[in-house]
Amino acid sequence: VKEGHKSFPSGHTSWSFAGLTFLSLYLSGKIKAFNGEGHVAKLCLVIFPLLAACLVGISRVDDYWHHWQDVFAGALIGSLVAAFCYRQFYPNPYHEEGWGPYAYFKAAQERGVPMTSQNGDALRTMSLQMDSTSLENMESG
Repeated sequence: VKEGHKSFPSGHTSWSFAGLTFLSLYLSGKIKAFNGEGHVAKLCLVIFPLLAACLVGISRVDDYWHHWQDVFAGALIGSLVAAFCYRQFYPNPYHEEGWGPYAYFKAAQERGVPMTSQNGDALRTMSLQMDSTSLENMESG
């Protein structure tokens, strides 16, 4: 009873949920899992990291290292931290521009490129071309 407070919250669960929830959010934005096209494979890719994090929490309870309350609190803390960190750099995964970070769209806006979902590939190609042109200018002095 005296050492019961030392296991709250579960650090393993908290770290695994933080990392794998961030990965899940990142993947859902990159593969556009919530664009309404209904691909089950995309959903499976998004859910898999969360299942792995749940297995870490279950193993902590199963091995008698933590109570379920410790694991639940660790999972909640880790998920909230991951969601907060993800939203610092990326739009919501279900947003039209959820595939890229805010900095990318800000740089494109500064270059005067109109932002639509149809020109995403063209925007990436143009960005690469501008970077190579900048490198050539730097090399020539």
